[in-house]
Amino acid sequence: AGDHEGFDRERAEHERLADELRLPAFRWYATMWRAAVATRAGRREEAMELAEAAAREATRAGDPNGELFRVMLRVEMEIQAGEFTDYLIAAAEERQGDYAAWIAWAPGLCWAYLERGRIEEGRQLFERLIRDDFASLDQNANWYVVLYDFAQIMTLLGEPDAAERLYERLLPYAGRRVVAGRAIYDQGSVHYPLARFAALAGRPEVAARHFEAALAAEEAVGARPNLILVRARYAQLLAEQGDHERARELVVAAIREADELGTPGAVPAEAAALATAGVQR
Repeated sequence: AGDHEGFDRERAEHERLADELRLPAFRWYATMWRAAVATRAGRREEAMELAEAAAREATRAGDPNGELFRVMLRVEMEIQAGEFTDYLIAAAEERQGDYAAWIAWAPGLCWAYLERGRIEEGRQLFERLIRDDFASLDQNANWYVVLYDFAQIMTLLGEPDAAERLYERLLPYAGRRVVAGRAIYDQGSVHYPLARFAALAGRPEVAARHFEAALAAEEAVGARPNLILVRARYAQLLAEQGDHERARELVVAAIREADELGTPGAVPAEAAALATAGVQR
């Protein structure tokens, strides 16, 4: 729900108890959660070092989840930076043999295919995922992430009817965050995919309200990489609605933040091009 202070208190207590009780199978989570906090703040180098250390701790404790969560954080950082690399695609494709894992990773893979220009592969995977009225979308621990990915996929493919349906499914959870992997993986406020669904469904005023809520949510927890994307996509919507002044203000802030974090690709090119006439990096 975005309770940053509460999360930090519980993380610290978990760490204290794991140390006091000498439970290595639980102690590595504290290190991984530190990596997650660093990722959310945009401290990429620190996050990767902590994630690798946590994965090693988990391996020594006999827990394979440590390596899985390390991969998840790397994928999160790549998405935040606007980088849909071969690593991300391979991480998803490797899980095709395990249906439970595959259905969690498949939407992200579909999104990556589309971003990389592999449109036919992306379209085929999308059709497979929406078969039988979205029968594959079980409301499980990965549900928020799956719907977040669908918001990006449907925007890229232009699927307004499907977007309207998923908007209604997701709306009751607007105050939550898009998390998975025991809150290791965090793609931001649920308001962001809601904004994208609403915009695609032709409801710009509703989308704007969700974008405003997403801005407030990311600012509240200091989620700088997520804030970049929210600002950029909101700028795109505002420019389309004729509010070029506010659009320019938002996208300039997004560009500045991305440059500070060393992730200039985090601002989608089409958003910057649409909203920043005359703005130089």
